[in-house]
Formats: sequence, structure tokens, C-alpha cells
Amino acid sequence: MKITETREAIFAGLFVLFIAVAFLAPPAPFTIDDTIYIAMAEAMAERGSLDVNPPLAIAEAPILLESVDLIHRINGNAVPQYPAGYAFLAAPFFLVFGIHGLILMNAISGALCLWLTYLIANALYDDRMIARNATLILGLATFFGGYVFSIWPHITSLAFTLGGAYLALRVPQSQHRLVYALLAGLLFGLSVNIRIDGIIPAIAAFFWLRFFARPGDRLSAIALIIGLAPGLVLAAYLNFLKFGVFQPFHYGQTDGLATASRYIPIVAAGGVAIILSLAINVANPTIARLINFRRLIYAALITLTVGLVAAGSFLIGLGQGTYNLVVDMQAFDPAKIRPGIIKDEFGYWSFWGIPKKALLQSLPFATLLLIPIYEFSRAQKMSAHSFSFLMIAGTIAFFAMNAWHGGMTFNMRYFLPAVPFIAITASYGLAHLLAEKPNSGDLILRSIIVGAALAMFFYYALPGIAPSLAIPAQLYPQLAIATALIASLVYVLYAHKNATIALVLSSLAFGYAGILSAADAAGELGLRFIKAPYDQAYKRAITPGSLVVTVAEDHMVETRLNGVILARAQEKELSNIREAINQYERAGRCVYLHTPVAYAMVGDTRFEAWTVKGAPTHQGNILDLYGLPAQAATCKPQ
Repeated sequence: MKITETREAIFAGLFVLFIAVAFLAPPAPFTIDDTIYIAMAEAMAERGSLDVNPPLAIAEAPILLESVDLIHRINGNAVPQYPAGYAFLAAPFFLVFGIHGLILMNAISGALCLWLTYLIANALYDDRMIARNATLILGLATFFGGYVFSIWPHITSLAFTLGGAYLALRVPQSQHRLVYALLAGLLFGLSVNIRIDGIIPAIAAFFWLRFFARPGDRLSAIALIIGLAPGLVLAAYLNFLKFGVFQPFHYGQTDGLATASRYIPIVAAGGVAIILSLAINVANPTIARLINFRRLIYAALITLTVGLVAAGSFLIGLGQGTYNLVVDMQAFDPAKIRPGIIKDEFGYWSFWGIPKKALLQSLPFATLLLIPIYEFSRAQKMSAHSFSFLMIAGTIAFFAMNAWHGGMTFNMRYFLPAVPFIAITASYGLAHLLAEKPNSGDLILRSIIVGAALAMFFYYALPGIAPSLAIPAQLYPQLAIATALIASLVYVLYAHKNATIALVLSSLAFGYAGILSAADAAGELGLRFIKAPYDQAYKRAITPGSLVVTVAEDHMVETRLNGVILARAQEKELSNIREAINQYERAGRCVYLHTPVAYAMVGDTRFEAWTVKGAPTHQGNILDLYGLPAQAATCKPQ
């Protein structure tokens, strides 16, 4: 069998495997975000609607929201903030397979992402070993795998991004460069309809074409921008239908936890830079000489100095945000405290009870990026290296500007668009070390095993032995490995010897990251497995058309899909909730409060605690159900 046939057979097998596993994953959400994506898919599949109004809601009662931050009341409708393109793409999957269909969409996209990562790496370096290892690193040693069988659409969006990236890479060598540029732009633009951060890789691809791939070719770069237009116009039109605003980057609000408007400055700055790059003849020898590593460093230092004077607080904030998200989430700024972030009894930050990891705390091998950076500084493989650099740096800068970490997760989910390119550059760095130290297969395997064993000890065993050391043990060994790896790489690059130590540390970092990857995926799936039977018990117990006020709507997704109206208990919504309770009660509908938090917040002492047969306990009594004694005959679960 030919190599290409073997490769295609392997990826075809992955597609089949991922599809099968998708149906084994629990059809339950991990966070509240998932519940909203499910509601969007259901509304489009069942009613062709962009709002998520409950179909069985009472017309006289106020429209209730499952989240004040993520769903907005606009013209009497409950409208999700997330890009509506997701609803159109997910609707067929949901219509046929329900919640499993949304997982299936991600699983198919995940297999496609691995295939595209292989193609991108091979296109950059023309080396099948680098491409193969990059694919293995992405799949086994990053947090990519934890999102492949989830409901969040990160992986689906990433498939569009990687498709656009691969087509952009085809531009420089193709006789049909304008066609490839247009198609690349089209895919990037369509990704914005799933997640708005899809615009950042598009900007990175533009600058790569303009400065590194084809400096003398304005048309290809312009074609990529033109290709973006259909996707951006579609996003703007869908936002107009939802919010009355014809703008592609809009979340329906001007404040809140995840407003899109706070990212407008960096997008605007990118737009200005695009215009300037087109105005300047970057192929001019004088300009071209400026595009080298040392001059870029000098320019960056000058810009930093001027910026500190002109906009010091912004740059300092960007630096702090980068450090928090890339190096150590425990350096989190207390001034930016948000719900769910607290100090534990030992003085460490806990994110919804999770020891959240910054980028290097998930991917300690990412410091292998130092090797392509070094080569870039010596004008080696500038076109290939710069492509990954721009994809990585653009994504990090975009989110570091506001130091927003992505909410309840084990890792930096917002950095997923950068992760395939980190895997590619790490694979290239590993290939460089292997060239210095060939025939090291056994050494690499032993080091990976040691790294995995260390991760098992620090991430699982030590926290049980010494709870006060739990968070440091789960976060800081990775930084020690990354630091040691940097030191060994510096020595290799400047002394051109002793690659053995760097190879051992790299492999150890891969093994360590592999366990972290599996731990994150297991943690996410485990929590969803816990929620699924609970949801089924309440689906059986609560009749369609009932009203449930809760702060744990992620435990009642199937219940909602069965026709139950959910409302999140929030201070801003209490007057609407109390009015709705009265309206539903007068209409003879069952009314419940769910969780002690919702019971205390609503403050209606008529409600009493009821038991739901078959509902598993979770975190003590946090998921208690409360009902009205006057409705016990018809509404109390049997």
C-alpha cells in the first residue's frame, strides 16, 4: 500500500471512530454555554427561529431568560448572544440525532481538524514526519481532545479556520492563487458565524501573504479580504435579524462578561494595519530589508516605549493579561473578579472549583517554539515559521487584551485556534533535536513514560496526600519543565551540542501534557455523566408546560426540551420571575423552584422541598426541588 493510501486509510478510520464515540458521549452540557447552544439548535430545527422563546410559555407572562448575561430580551423575545450561523449549521444534526447530533458535528469536525493539521504541517515544511508528529501532538498532548466530543462549537469553528489556513498556504505556489485566496477568505468569514474570534486567523493569514509569502503581490491579499465579505455580510445580516444591528461582531449588549464590543479596538487596529500594508509597497528593497528579525525587535521596542508613554495602562494590561493566560492563572488580577472565581481555604484561586491552567500549564512543550524563533531570527524558513507565529500571536493577543480566560473550563479554550500551530512548531522543534540526536526512539519513549508518571503523581496522587498542595502540584511542575526545557534549548542552539537533555525534557513534557489532556477530557465528560441521569429523572417528574426557576439549568436540558419553561434566578430578573410565578399558578401550571439558591433568591416561603424519585444526589442538597403545597395533588413528583 502506498504511503498516501495508508495515510488516507488512517484518517478515514479516525472519522469512523470519532463518529462512534460521539454517540457514547453523555448528551448533557458541561456549562451554561452548552445549554444555550442546545437551545439555539432546537429553536432552529423545530421552529426555524433565531430566538429561544419556550414554545409552551404563557403569553400573559413575561418572557423569562435562562441567563441575563448570555441571553437578551429584545422586542419581547429571548435572543442568545452567540453567532446565529451555529444554529443553521447545527439544526440538521439536532433534528436527526438530538443533543448527540451536536456532539457528532464536533466529532466530525475534530477528525477533519487532525487531517487539516497534517496537511498544513506538510505544506509548511514538506516533511511527513513533522506532519505526522504534529497531528499526534495535537490529538494526544493538547486540550484539543477535550472539546472534540463536547457541545461547545470550538472544534467546528476550528475546522473552518484550519480549512482557510490550508487554502491560504496554497496561494503562493499555485497558478490559481486568487481562487485559493478567495476560498480561504470565504472559510475564514464563515467561521465568524460560529465564533467571532474566527476573524483573527484571517487577519494573520492576510499579513502572512502580504509580508512573508508574496510581498510583491497585493492582489492575493486583497482577494483574501474580498473572500471574507460573504461570511461577514451574513454575520451582520443575522445580527440585524436578532438585534437590529447590521454588524458582524455583535453580542447584543455593550457590557457584561462576554460582550463582543470590548474586542472591537484590536479588530479596528488590525483593519488600520491592513490598509497601511496595502498602501505601502512592501516588495520595495528598502522596505523588505526592514522585515527581518532584528529590525522587527527594534521596532517592537520603540513601539513599546512610545506606547508606554501614550497608552501605558493598555500595554501594561495587555502584558498582565498575556502572563495570566499564557503562564500562570494564579496571577489573576483580583480587580477582575467575576462570579465563580474565589480563593480556596489555602489562598489559591479556584475557578468554579477547578484549578484552571494557563496555556503553558497545559502545554509545557510549547517552549519548543524557541527553535523556530531562533531560526526566524537568522532569516531561516521565515515564510513557514511566520505563518504559525502569526496564527499563535494573533489569537493570544486578542484575548489577552481583556484577560478573559473563558469561564468554567480546565484550560484556555479560547486559545484553541492557536493550538494546532503550537503542535506544528513543537513538532518542528522536535525534528530539529532529532537531527542533532538521531536514533533516539527508545530514549523518547522512556522519557514520555517518565513524564506521564510524574503527571500522575503531581496531578492526581499528591493532591490526595497533601490537600494544601493540590493547586500548586497541579499547576507548577509544568512551568518547571517548561523553564528547564527553555534553558536546555538555549544551550543547544548556541553551543550546537548536548541535544540529549533537550530531547529528554521535550519528551517528558509531551508525556506530562498527555496526562493533562486525558485528565481534562475525563473531567469534562465525568461532570456531564453526572448530570445526565439527574436530568432524566426530572424530565420524568416534571410535566411539559411547567415553570422551573433555577440556578442549575445545565442539569435540566432534557427537561427543557420536553417542554418545561426554565428561568434563571438572578437579581435583575426577580420582578419578572415573581410575576411569571403568579401567572403560571393562576393558569393552573405547575411551578417549581430548583436549588436552595433559587429558593432563597425568590423569597417565596409558600414553597416546600419535594423529593424526586430516582434523582441522584449531587453536592449535597444543591439540587433540591421545591413546589407549592396547593399544587401537590397534580404537581408533586410521585
